[in-house]
Amino acid sequence: MSFGIDMMITPIVGIFCLIPVGNIVDRYRHKTILNWSISIRLVTLVIFAATSSFFNGRGKLFPVILYLIINAISVNFNNAAYTASVHELVNNGKISRLSSLVQGASSLALILSPALGAALYSATNFTIFIYVEITATGLSFLILQTMHFHYKTLDKQTYTSSQSFKSQMAGFKQGLAYVQGRLLLVGIILVAVVVNFLFTALSIGLPFILKNQLDLGNTIVGYLNSAFSFGMLAASLLMGFFSKNYNLKTKLLVPLLLLGFEFGILGLGLLAPFTVKGVGVIGSLVMFCIGVTITILNITCNVRLQTTVPTKLLGRVSSLLMVANTAVNPLGVLFFTFIFQNSGNGGFVFIINGTVMLFYTMIMTPLVMKGIKNEEKYAEK
Repeated sequence: MSFGIDMMITPIVGIFCLIPVGNIVDRYRHKTILNWSISIRLVTLVIFAATSSFFNGRGKLFPVILYLIINAISVNFNNAAYTASVHELVNNGKISRLSSLVQGASSLALILSPALGAALYSATNFTIFIYVEITATGLSFLILQTMHFHYKTLDKQTYTSSQSFKSQMAGFKQGLAYVQGRLLLVGIILVAVVVNFLFTALSIGLPFILKNQLDLGNTIVGYLNSAFSFGMLAASLLMGFFSKNYNLKTKLLVPLLLLGFEFGILGLGLLAPFTVKGVGVIGSLVMFCIGVTITILNITCNVRLQTTVPTKLLGRVSSLLMVANTAVNPLGVLFFTFIFQNSGNGGFVFIINGTVMLFYTMIMTPLVMKGIKNEEKYAEK
């Protein structure tokens, strides 16, 4: 329920914040936005820690939901501001390496956090986790103060009060018109919406199948999640060293096609009469490959976005893409929760998902190919 609440709140908040987040990021200095966003999140955490003990039972959901809403708003501002500020932190030649390192750091955190979290939770209570989060947020704020953002002289007009656009809707329409004019971005959005919807099955269904349908316990769930994180880390490191060796077509289409096959193989592995060790080995290998595939797609899209979209539009465009990619998550949570609870063996669901994903990608391939051909005028500078 806790996991589902977070998955529901984040995209819903993203939809409501879509227009103001993109406009504010493109209108004001990015470091200022990040300072305010992290500060508000820090204050919210302190209030959460001070008041959470006043609520009991289901009443605790009230401060949790309120915190998750404010946290989701902060995350939206942080993500959009960071994406738009990459040009101010490093030059274009280093953007790919930076994206790989950021993704690698996130993957390493995903690998270490389950073990550390379980150890900490067994030794203490939930309140300590809030204090850990306060400490981490405070450190992030201090690190941000050491970073120098190189604002270009020509960009000064972007950060004035109303010279960039006259209204919130006008600013949003500028970003939307730009995306509509980039056929590759349109193709990526159309593919990502369906893929993200189907990918929700992995988050919802895998623990349910392993624990409830196959009765394999919690440990194997941790192994498979760790394998996924290791795949993300491996891909991040490889992309950092070899990202220039492959063209855009290879880095987009090959992972998209592989993803459908990987889902199908995972489903077959869950249907086969393997032992616990067999499921662990097969499942870990497939989850590792899925982690590699997803990371290559994420880094490729992020780098393309950051190196080809004008800085004055980057906040609005990145916000639009992020919301488009996550808006279907609540529907996916509801849909696949119902499907898995009413299916005899969830392995079939993964096989069907992989088949649908593969055929849809093949149908959309001509559009993506056409978009790639039209990208020459947006070549990296």
